[in-house]
Amino acid sequence: MPIELRDAANGIMYVVNYFEFLALAIEKKDLDEGLLRECFCGMLPSIEKRAFYLIREAQNKDERYFSAFVNIVEKWSKDGSSIVKQYKSHASVEGIKNLGTPVPSEEDMKLILKGEDICLSYTCYSASGESVNESKQPDLESCSDA
Repeated sequence: MPIELRDAANGIMYVVNYFEFLALAIEKKDLDEGLLRECFCGMLPSIEKRAFYLIREAQNKDERYFSAFVNIVEKWSKDGSSIVKQYKSHASVEGIKNLGTPVPSEEDMKLILKGEDICLSYTCYSASGESVNESKQPDLESCSDA
């Protein structure tokens, strides 16, 4: 796995674990919900969106994983919704509104979580939204990553 992807996955897991801890502390009345909501409510839906696949895969193993985080996202979001909860029963994430184009894809994320190597391809877009070019990383054999 490219080191950048490993670091990104570890980073988002760290952030989600942090907010899971805060959410659990709020549930137990150990931390002040009003204060934390004032500080963090605007960023939680964005964090949930970025961590969607990781949360989804974790909850496929045990639905309790990140449940406090997902609950507080739902409680604090402007529209009272959680993307994870909204699409929990969907087998595929095709057509999920507001999720955007995932990099890496859901399939690639599953491979990453299994510890397998992947090769990403991505499309660049202009400010007008037109596709400018498509690029693909070199074959895994030519990757210098250890």
